[in-house]
Amino acid sequence: MGEEKETFVVIDGSTFWSSRWGKVKIYEAESPQEGEPEYEEAKRFLSDMLSSRSVKIIPIRKDREGGIVAKVLVGGEDLAEKIRKRIEGR
Repeated sequence: MGEEKETFVVIDGSTFWSSRWGKVKIYEAESPQEGEPEYEEAKRFLSDMLSSRSVKIIPIRKDREGGIVAKVLVGGEDLAEKIRKRIEGR
């Protein structure tokens, strides 16, 4: 039997829940918070990124709420950098 596929649930544009790691905050990524302009678009972008390519999570440290802060690679590329470029391109 193979390993179960990791699943993700987006919390906001820079945070998600992973079936393997629990709550994951993307290292060096910021995004609009609920109620701010672009919030839904940022969530949709992160959801598209996590569902479209292979995802590698590299934990860096625990956060204050017990989740992890991690470098996240999608298709081998730094997800934080993709988020920054998306925000700068607005």
